[in-house]
Amino acid sequence: MKKGPLILLGVLITILFFILGMQFGKRVQTADEALQLLLTIAPSPSILPVTQKPIPSFRLFDSTTCGFSMLYPESLSTKKISSNSGAFIDETSNSVMSFTCNEEMPVVSEATSSVTLDDVDGIEYLSNDTNTIRIEHPTRETTLSITFEIAYRTLVERTFIFTE
Repeated sequence: MKKGPLILLGVLITILFFILGMQFGKRVQTADEALQLLLTIAPSPSILPVTQKPIPSFRLFDSTTCGFSMLYPESLSTKKISSNSGAFIDETSNSVMSFTCNEEMPVVSEATSSVTLDDVDGIEYLSNDTNTIRIEHPTRETTLSITFEIAYRTLVERTFIFTE
């Protein structure tokens, strides 16, 4: 057999392997470029800080003159207006809760609903942003009026207690 055709066949096979290797290399390079592009676009994972609202703390308010006690937020300060009235004031000096006790109080408007504090029924008056509860003290002959922002309604209902 002649050597010429075998050499030609060997050279052609070598060229074929070279061309196939180049095509495979192009595919690998394209995949590497796509992966590199994805890695630059995707944000790196970051740990977000967990923010928790601080747990509010409360203080006990006890009015011996009016005969009741209740909790109020520690962020509020108390202000005595007279012997039978007072207020709870926030940092901006706005009154958020106030109380008055007298033997007789005139009815300002018709009641909106009834309410029970410490197992005693009272009358609730609703206005734009405030509630007012009028309630008779069970052992004294006084009427207690508590005015508060609507946000404090649950606090008043759950912590209000008549005292002797």
